[in-house]
Amino acid sequence: MSKELVTQDNQAVAKYERYDVAGADTLDRSDIVLPRVRVRQPTSKFGTPQDAGKFHNNLTEQFSDTISAVVLRVSKGRVMWADKFDGSDMPMCASDDAQEPREGIGISDPQSGPCKTCPFSQWGEDHEPPRCSLVYTYLCADRNEDDMPFLISAMRTSVKAAKKLNTLVKMFGIRKEMSIGTVLREEDKGQWYELLFQVARPLSQESMKHYAAMSASLAGVQMTVDTENTAGGIDDLDDDDYAPSSAGSSEDFDGF
Repeated sequence: MSKELVTQDNQAVAKYERYDVAGADTLDRSDIVLPRVRVRQPTSKFGTPQDAGKFHNNLTEQFSDTISAVVLRVSKGRVMWADKFDGSDMPMCASDDAQEPREGIGISDPQSGPCKTCPFSQWGEDHEPPRCSLVYTYLCADRNEDDMPFLISAMRTSVKAAKKLNTLVKMFGIRKEMSIGTVLREEDKGQWYELLFQVARPLSQESMKHYAAMSASLAGVQMTVDTENTAGGIDDLDDDDYAPSSAGSSEDFDGF
């Protein structure tokens, strides 16, 4: 396999010649699994304790400290877990669009919906968070893995960082490369890792066109909410964490 160095957004990257596997042309989207990336929490059952805080790709089975990514699509959903969760339970209810519950696939107690009026999506009188958590799911391209597309979800205490990323995406579209990392949070109730999004660098005009075309080619991908509870933390958000974000200047969003 030949290799050459090329420049991409002022970075020298290795470009490999591609050799296709015989018969791969017969595979369509129904034969392919879209990778999902999750954070390895201290209580997670996959990986080792030394992998805590790292990202796990369920296709390659590799762990990484950070991900250099371009956000291609975003969707909003919801998921509700049992009060006493032991790590192996399926969710009680889930919605892939935050409007109507998923129809009994992989959930134990689907509600009638719609989500907007469901009592489990409402804040309590004493500001108790909803039983059903808001989830943002992002379809991204991993720039360190030959633009491998992957899904990553932000929920529970990572919603705060996600809302700022949403604002950045809404303001600029596909114009920034993001660095996705984690930050450890420790409280009396335990410790967990939350997502951290930072702007890495602007994309070149050529790269913006490339990722816009990639986004269009993946328009048919179903953006399902993550139904494995690997978010960590507790739903100790404030009411306004679910309120619409106000868009500030671009300088406000270089890191969150």
